Amino acid sequence: MFLSRFKSLLKSTAQPPQPPITGSLNARQRILFILDGVAPTFSISFELPLKKALINKNTSYIVLTQQDLQSHSSASFAHISHYIETYKPTHVIFSRFGGGFAKELFHLARKLNAYTIYHIDDDLFSFPEDMLDVYKKRHMNTDVLSAREFLIKNCDMVYASTPILEDVLKKRFQLQRTFSGIYCPFPGVGHALEWNPTKTLGYMGTKSHMRDLSPLLPLIIDFLTHNSNWQFELFGDLQDVTFPASIKNQILYVPPVRGYENFRQSLNERRWAVAFAPLQKDTFNGVKAPTKFIEYTAMGSVTFATPYGPYLPLIKNHVAYDLDTLSASSLTDILKQHQELQTKHSEARDYCQKHFALSQLEKQLEVVLQIP
Repeated sequence: MFLSRFKSLLKSTAQPPQPPITGSLNARQRILFILDGVAPTFSISFELPLKKALINKNTSYIVLTQQDLQSHSSASFAHISHYIETYKPTHVIFSRFGGGFAKELFHLARKLNAYTIYHIDDDLFSFPEDMLDVYKKRHMNTDVLSAREFLIKNCDMVYASTPILEDVLKKRFQLQRTFSGIYCPFPGVGHALEWNPTKTLGYMGTKSHMRDLSPLLPLIIDFLTHNSNWQFELFGDLQDVTFPASIKNQILYVPPVRGYENFRQSLNERRWAVAFAPLQKDTFNGVKAPTKFIEYTAMGSVTFATPYGPYLPLIKNHVAYDLDTLSASSLTDILKQHQELQTKHSEARDYCQKHFALSQLEKQLEVVLQIP
C-alpha cells in the first residue's frame, strides 16, 4: 500500500517537460512543434529543411510530443503553458497531433498571437480494413479524431504532404485554407550514391507495411529459389517475415534504427542493386509521397514500384520499373542488364534532383512560415 501511494506521489509531482531550444533564443521565427510522436515525419518535413535557417540564426524551435503531454496532469500543464509563454512562439505547428490538451494548446497559441498550422502526411481519418489493429485503434480513437478535427478546422492553415492529400482534406474541410508540396527531399541525408552493382535485393519498411509487402513475397521466393547467388535484405522491424527453409541462407535482416538521420545513414550503407516499393491500390496509399523511391535512389538502388498513386508518374517517366508486370524470370533478365540498370538509376537521380531537391523543400517551408 505504501509503495503504491509513494509511486502515485512521484507521478503527481513529476517535473513537466521543458524541452530545449534548438537555435538562437533571439531568432525572429520561434516555432513550437507539437507532435504525435518523434517520428520520421518531423525530421523529413521540418528538421532537414530548417538546418540552414538555424545556421543563419533566423529560426529557433522547441518540440513537445503527445507523450510529454499525456504523462502530466492539468497542474503540470500550467507549468508547460508558462514555459511556452516565456518562449513566445511566432508559429505553433501541430504535426499529426491528436492528443490531450489540444484545445488548451490551440487557445494558448491564439492568446500569444502565434500563427497556427496543422501538418499532416497521411489521411488520418480513413484507415484500410487490413491495417494492423494497433494503428487503427490508436488513430481512430474517438478522442484522437475529435482533437484532430478541432485543430484542422481552427488552425490558420493546413499543410499537407502531397497535393493529392490536400485535395482529400479540402473536400472534408471545405472552409479551411490549405497548402501542399513535396515531402521527402533528395538526397536528404548524406550524398546521392552511384548504382550498386551487387547481387542483393532490398526492402525497407515497418510492420505497418506488411500489407503492401506480402503480395510480393511469392515472386521474391521464386526468384531466390532459382538464383542461389542472390540475397534479399529486409531493413526494419520485419523479422516476423518468414521464408522457406530452402532459401533462408539468402535472407538478411537489418533491425530498425532510431532517429531519421541515423536510419538514412544506415540505409545508405546497404548495397542493394534493386529495391522494392509495393503498394496496395487503395485510397489510403493513393495520397502518399514517393518516399521509398527517393530514399532508394539516394542509396544507389534502382526501384521497382507499383504503378499506382505516388509511383505512377515515376513509371510513366521511365525512372522506375513496373512491379505489376514483373515476374521472377523477367527480374532475372533485367538484373543481367547492368548498363540498363546504370542508366535507369542515373535518370532516377536526375529526376529526384529536379523534382524533390532539398532546396525545393527549404523554399516550400519558407513560404509556409511566411503566409500571413
